[in-house]
Amino acid sequence: WPDDFTDPKHCLPNGALKPRRGIPQIRYSDLLAGCQQVDGQWMFAGPLNGWPGLVNLQLVSLTLRVSSRFTMRKIKRLWNGQGELPDKVPIKTRATLRMGGWAKIGWSPESRGFCWWYEQLRPEPRVLFGESMIAALDHADSKAVRVHLYAHRYPKSHESLKDRILWHALLLLEWDHQKFTTVVELGLVNGVGGYAGKSAWLDDIEHPCTQLYRLMPDALKLPWNERGSEIRCVDMPFTTSDEFYAHMKKHSEKGELKEADCRWVAPEHSLTESVRLSFCKRSDIARYLVNYLCADTTYDQLTR
Repeated sequence: WPDDFTDPKHCLPNGALKPRRGIPQIRYSDLLAGCQQVDGQWMFAGPLNGWPGLVNLQLVSLTLRVSSRFTMRKIKRLWNGQGELPDKVPIKTRATLRMGGWAKIGWSPESRGFCWWYEQLRPEPRVLFGESMIAALDHADSKAVRVHLYAHRYPKSHESLKDRILWHALLLLEWDHQKFTTVVELGLVNGVGGYAGKSAWLDDIEHPCTQLYRLMPDALKLPWNERGSEIRCVDMPFTTSDEFYAHMKKHSEKGELKEADCRWVAPEHSLTESVRLSFCKRSDIARYLVNYLCADTTYDQLTR
């Protein structure tokens, strides 16, 4: 956007651009100020639009969508990544920036895999992610002994037919140490880090800045991507599946809450099985999850 752009749809009352938008935005003067040439490429240091994870980006191109009364809309390329950047650009110019190739399968080049684990019950809670979490997990040698399948719907102010038939499934793992259990679920990538760390499994979900978000590495704080997936693991303060299910019912229409205050709708405990894997330590489970997502990072609400 130009410096004098003040559309209230995109700007705060003080004129600053609204931060952390799903489609990041920036004033062109700030883009110019943040770019420098490195080995012939224009690099933007960031962070972009207040997203802590959008740093060290390569500026690839500047384009503009144009149309007229007699022709279809088309994309006009204003700058193709070569030579000096233009001093000015028209309003609604689109800048294409990209991360390194490692970003296709992880949040950092040192720890691939879109999977994170929130150890909220430690004396000092922390969030681990990617391959590096495999060796770093507490109770890494404890074994999973039982696995439970749960399903629920999400509350909607006006349920559509799709909302009524769309269910979210998750797993609950019981460990041999019997100190806590762990929720394992798949969702759209950056769906928690890009939403201020809000998760239905947290007691402080209504807090403007949850403990999970404060502990999350900056690399995980990115705009959500509806075409990619991540796996989330959260240690829960329940030692049995009965305690966990009672917690779910308490925060659903099966409890005493008003429908508007529910976290889940129609929670169901669908299946319980003993874990039959020969290698079922926490570190093994973490390895399976990382490998699973490295093989396929796609997300589809209806099929995955």
